[in-house]
Amino acid sequence: MRSEIILILLGLFVGFYASFVGTTGGAALMIFLLQYWNLVGSVTIIAGTMLFISSLPMGLFGLYEYYIHKNINYYVGLMIIIGMIIGLVVGSKYAFIVNDSLGEKNGNIIKNGITSFIYGILSFLYFYLAFLSEQK
Repeated sequence: MRSEIILILLGLFVGFYASFVGTTGGAALMIFLLQYWNLVGSVTIIAGTMLFISSLPMGLFGLYEYYIHKNINYYVGLMIIIGMIIGLVVGSKYAFIVNDSLGEKNGNIIKNGITSFIYGILSFLYFYLAFLSEQK
């Protein structure tokens, strides 16, 4: 029962954050907490779970209010979706290739390292852009 409450609260936070700010950045926190509390076994299972949980809630229910208020750029969204489809297929294939060739433990280390690197760069860029907007 404790883990169900934690998962629902985690979903509440990420859902609010994603719809309020317009990003799934809360998912990074969710990935960390799922590993920290050992609620999901491996990074590969977390990746599949994250794709599962973000497909319907963020795709349909989160989109509804923005659709009503006409705050969607369909062209930009469609171009990104095309790239994401290709990236998702290739990325998921390589996730299993890495696990098969290096073992799941080493594969998880590599995946966590890549994620840390990307979020480090994103954090730097956010702070840099915030600094630039303060200068104007």
